[in-house]
Amino acid sequence: MTVDSFQFSDQFQSYVLVDEGGRVVGTNIDGVRVEAPTPGGIMIDGDAPDTVVTHYHFRPGDAGAIGLSLYAYPAGVTLDNLVPEACEQTAEQLDVTVTATDGSVTLGVDDIDGPTGSPYVWNDLPHNNYAIRFNGLPSGYDLVTIPEATFDDATDSFNVCIDADQPEVVVDVFFLQDLPSGGSVTVEVFDCPTGTSPENLARDACEPSAGLDLVLFLPDGTTRGLDEAEATDNVVTWSALTAGDYVVQEAGLPEGYTRAIAPEIPTSTTNLAAVVVSISDQVPDASFAIYTLPPEGGVAATDSDEDGLSYEDEMNLVGTDPETLDTDGDGRPDGDEIGPRRIVTDPLDPDSDDDGVDDGDEIVNETDPNDPASFKPSVASDE
Repeated sequence: MTVDSFQFSDQFQSYVLVDEGGRVVGTNIDGVRVEAPTPGGIMIDGDAPDTVVTHYHFRPGDAGAIGLSLYAYPAGVTLDNLVPEACEQTAEQLDVTVTATDGSVTLGVDDIDGPTGSPYVWNDLPHNNYAIRFNGLPSGYDLVTIPEATFDDATDSFNVCIDADQPEVVVDVFFLQDLPSGGSVTVEVFDCPTGTSPENLARDACEPSAGLDLVLFLPDGTTRGLDEAEATDNVVTWSALTAGDYVVQEAGLPEGYTRAIAPEIPTSTTNLAAVVVSISDQVPDASFAIYTLPPEGGVAATDSDEDGLSYEDEMNLVGTDPETLDTDGDGRPDGDEIGPRRIVTDPLDPDSDDDGVDDGDEIVNETDPNDPASFKPSVASDE
């Protein structure tokens, strides 16, 4: 019997043949001594009717790794408004496979090096093209994306490559709740007569408002005004909204009114002048009424410093100076600091995280005014 050649898979480059006695009888590896060469083939005769040799394949010396960092986003975040700081790492165990595109290697969660959980890491992988496929997603999520990888519709997988130039590939995996953009928020605004308070509100006595000014804050921190809504008389509707929590604030009150209330609707934890409504796949439409109230005693309060907060709110609720646009002098108006904008800071403290940089400067330089670790000395040197 003559053994002429061996066919190797792509990830193997060398071989060794070993006989039953453990002696090397053939190899293509330089430096490995052949102890019992079999010139021309392997002999079968009466003395050795059954000849057994073991054929060992060896992978090339270069190997790499694939790592997956897993992040889950809250409802309302889509591929279009994805904000990195809004996500959280997920420790939920997932069914994911990593397969060499030539079929030579297939690995799953049982092959992960280290504890199961984010990140997932597979080491000692031969150079090759690999397909990453998620056979299941975290509970409540129905969309996954890897921005740094190429998606293959035919195999429903993400493709990455390990080679000499990039032996280690670590990518971020984002899970989203891809709920339909068919939700809406509808608000009716009514102006109530003198003497009306939250305790004695008579809804039938209030009339449709003629001077409403509403702002809708989306889950990603962006806003929509009346110019992006359908407004008819005292009714405003924002449509094509994804699932999530939305904050509604009456940015400006009609002349002669000092506060607005929305009975039975939760108030924002960061701004007592705003309310929160939710949209879900099960309840895609939210609607409620806002009632503007006159001042107690019939004396109208104003927003003389034009910071977005009424005189009454600054005096009684927030504690800021109703005559000063920016009470703490950090470069952010008082109304911006208390929310419901995405970044909320202390309107009475110019440096909310005590890192030596004012809140307003951190917003301009795109560092986090609530995280001292986000401050970069290089940013300060440019000021």
